Amino acid sequence: MKRLALILLIFLLVWAVPVVADQDETGIILLTIFLFDRCGGCGSDNPGCGDCKDVNRVHDIIKAQLGDRLYDGSIEYRILNCRYSANDAACQERGALYGVPEDLLALLPITFIGAMNNGIYLPGEALFPFVKEMLDRYAGGEELNEIQADILSIYAG
Repeated sequence: MKRLALILLIFLLVWAVPVVADQDETGIILLTIFLFDRCGGCGSDNPGCGDCKDVNRVHDIIKAQLGDRLYDGSIEYRILNCRYSANDAACQERGALYGVPEDLLALLPITFIGAMNNGIYLPGEALFPFVKEMLDRYAGGEELNEIQADILSIYAG
């Protein structure tokens, strides 16, 4: 019974926490990474959650670039697993607002930097090495169209 209650509590927390928020007036930059991690275990007959290897690996990559800046209050940072329908729907919504082509939106992971409807995106894991650079350019007030064009140029290789 306790195990069932714990599972229900976890699901309530996942649904209660807002999935995507806008950049606020204080200048906090929203950094959201959507990925698909087959970690498993959560809400199944297996004890506890599985080891979310992809989430942990991606977090390590981003942490190596941004360090303690992730926790200094200047960035609202989230890694959301599209294995869960609410996160997948949020990814689709964000992609539509940013005008992400379907073929790139399907290329998970995808990183969004900026407000809900005003920012840039980096499709695929190959662009992870550029997250810090693009976040800094965004924070510096550079034209979003220029940053996005550079990102897509790097992507096209």
